[in-house]
Amino acid sequence: MNVSVKLLASVLVLIPLTAVSAPYYTVDTDPPTTEDFWKTSFIDGTTSILAAYEPTLSEFNNVTPDGYVSVIANVTSFGEVFNGSGNQYDRFRYSTYIMSDIDQDLEIIINGDDGHSLYVDGVLAGSGGFGVAAVISLEMFAGQAVKLDFLGANSSGPWSFSIGVDEHTVFDNVGNSFVFPTNAIASVEGISMDAEGFVQPLACIGFAAPMSKTGSVKVRRNRAIPLKAQLLGDGDILLDDIDLLAPPVLNVIYANPETGYDDDVTDDALSAGEGTDGNQFEFNTDTNQWQFNLMTKNYTAPGTYRVSLNTGDSGEYEVNGACEAFFVVQ
Repeated sequence: MNVSVKLLASVLVLIPLTAVSAPYYTVDTDPPTTEDFWKTSFIDGTTSILAAYEPTLSEFNNVTPDGYVSVIANVTSFGEVFNGSGNQYDRFRYSTYIMSDIDQDLEIIINGDDGHSLYVDGVLAGSGGFGVAAVISLEMFAGQAVKLDFLGANSSGPWSFSIGVDEHTVFDNVGNSFVFPTNAIASVEGISMDAEGFVQPLACIGFAAPMSKTGSVKVRRNRAIPLKAQLLGDGDILLDDIDLLAPPVLNVIYANPETGYDDDVTDDALSAGEGTDGNQFEFNTDTNQWQFNLMTKNYTAPGTYRVSLNTGDSGEYEVNGACEAFFVVQ
């Protein structure tokens, strides 16, 4: 994913979308689906904000979402007009994920009364104060979701977010005009949107030797077991730590011979070189594999242990295929 931004200074762009009357959209706290929705959050500020203030994502770190608002789309754009509360102290956040069925370049325009910002996968992509629009070029890859956080601050808005589709002329409030998108895009094909993200089915290939054996591997205590695997997306594309926001995680289950039950002993996992201090796999760029070197010194109880690679975020992807192995402590 590549992002570039261009500012259109001192222009108040009025995107031809249908706006909802202030002060708010109707917020749905429990929609039957989050497809074509934005998740919304609100900060009731106590300090007046200047029109040029550009809100930041970190301001919303501890803010609980209020619910969801739906998207508006028309023939010339895929976008939304948001309205605020009319209070100059307030800030708003609208979050969603988009995913494309094909590789394509998009242009997103943001604008508003007053400050507004757009974050792409948690990184600031464009922002502006009152009437300062920004055009963000976004490179999309097939099957890879992108998170969008659109922020608005101060006054009643409206703040506008739009993905350019058919080239058309946009007018500002004093009669000036410009063409949007600046690079003609015939259509936005296969764009999906969901406030809670997309669950990508990934194929897991592994574990690699020496843990690729059928049956259980006998191990000595205080040794390291190299767990190595690959995750493949659509078209068998190898996915690395740039592609996945949440790395895959290790799960360790002990077949307790005394109780007859399986005990989750993942919290006892220790890594040696590859893997985090918790239970996340790390991507090794030399071998192009996700790897966790599991120390066995915390697993002293005799018996069989099952280790497996699992999703680090069930809202982002699911792991298909048996990336699992067994080891025995005697």
